[in-house]
Amino acid sequence: GSEITTASLVNNAIIGNIAPKTKVSDFKTKLAAQLGVDIRLIAIYKANGAVVNDSDYIGTGYYMNYNGNTADKIYLSVLGDLTGDGVVNTADITYLNRIINGNVELATDNIKDKLTILTASIQNKGNITTADSETLLNYIGGITDLKKYF
Repeated sequence: GSEITTASLVNNAIIGNIAPKTKVSDFKTKLAAQLGVDIRLIAIYKANGAVVNDSDYIGTGYYMNYNGNTADKIYLSVLGDLTGDGVVNTADITYLNRIINGNVELATDNIKDKLTILTASIQNKGNITTADSETLLNYIGGITDLKKYF
């Protein structure tokens, strides 16, 4: 719900709480409107550096830059999308459970791991718990809506 300003877009910043299945075109439109900038100056890339199509979903680990400034990367985090494909499915729950069970270690000094922590912290209880996994399972089953966690 907070507004983003061009002053707050700095290297290795993270824009979080992006809803699953958010199309790139919708994200860019909203961001350009909030910043009051030319939408054509917003570029979004997959984690591997490939340019994203406007019809694609935003995925966790994607990054953006503004006005051709490729030195500054602003990373994107989609709530619940641990696999980086822009949707929440059983693969995300499996990965989340591996984190909870201690099979995956996350370091807070690594941007990729910071993104994972932000993406996995659905309930915002200070750490990643089984409640986060249950919430994703309920979302996939149509029992809950992730919008209440934004």
